[in-house]
Amino acid sequence: MSKAAELAKFIADGTLGSDVTNIKHSGGTNALTIDSSGRVLTPARPHFQARGNNEAYVQTNPVPFPTAEINVGSCYSTSTYKFTAPIAGVYFFYASVYHKNTAGEYSNIQFSKNDATDYEGMIGGTYNNDSGAIYSTPPTIVILSLSASDTIKVAFHNSTGDYWNGEDESIFGGFLLG
Repeated sequence: MSKAAELAKFIADGTLGSDVTNIKHSGGTNALTIDSSGRVLTPARPHFQARGNNEAYVQTNPVPFPTAEINVGSCYSTSTYKFTAPIAGVYFFYASVYHKNTAGEYSNIQFSKNDATDYEGMIGGTYNNDSGAIYSTPPTIVILSLSASDTIKVAFHNSTGDYWNGEDESIFGGFLLG
């Protein structure tokens, strides 16, 4: 089917024909792929997931997540531990930190936008009743509207200021929603 015929078919009945599987940028990169079952893939959508490094820290900000397991779009820096939005949009972030508390402490994770001292969002926290016990914070999530070049980092807060950033337990990730 010619491009003109596909356009006429689309205008007439809202379909593009059976041979359309990719929507491409003029530079040739696939922005969207639809498989034969109708599943939509967006292979260039910015997303990342990073892990801790199994070391003890005293209230560092940002929390170090030096190992990027996934980093599509090179949007996460393993040296600054920050996500940088490549484009404006709405983003979903999550984090959890493995930590050691003393009895009676409350701990939480905060997301900081553009190095602000105030957190952007927090869900949950941990109250420790066991002296010296090690816990992971509950997953903390936030959805933020970002401009291109905005940065997001993770801060961990508790009354003693120390934590253990376990490589298998501590995690920071996010992705562009749209």
